[in-house]
Amino acid sequence: MNHKFIKCKNCGRIMKVAEDAIEGTCYVCVIKATDIPKERKAKSSNKLRGWKFMNVFVDEEGNVYHKGKIQLELKGTLPQTEAKEIKKQLNKKEKEKVKRQAGAVIEDLKKELKELNKIPRTLSKRRIIEKRIREVSKILNGNFKDYEKKLKVF
Repeated sequence: MNHKFIKCKNCGRIMKVAEDAIEGTCYVCVIKATDIPKERKAKSSNKLRGWKFMNVFVDEEGNVYHKGKIQLELKGTLPQTEAKEIKKQLNKKEKEKVKRQAGAVIEDLKKELKELNKIPRTLSKRRIIEKRIREVSKILNGNFKDYEKKLKVF
């Protein structure tokens, strides 16, 4: 399809149009003529996050929802759904900090293990330290589950 260049009928800006077009309006004038839609904020409700996806959800007023659809015949028959505590996830900087701490703990444990290897009859203590090294090394591999408990000094 061929095209040509003409001036905007409002501001005189040169724009590209189809060959059979007589006149036109540029994108800047169109934006000025129409209102830019404002971003709508989500309405806050008293329902839990993800309530539409729960099999059964009961709000404060006793309304029963089954997979997001209200069940009027069950209103007031079930107790209110309790909110579960949301676990805070670590961001990238926090993960790096935890990995550095884990590396320092492993280094200290390896030094302690090296000292114990020099002393005879310390097999049980060595096994405890080796087990702890394995636990803390999981953090370095990216498994941050219960990392606070694993990094505690015993």
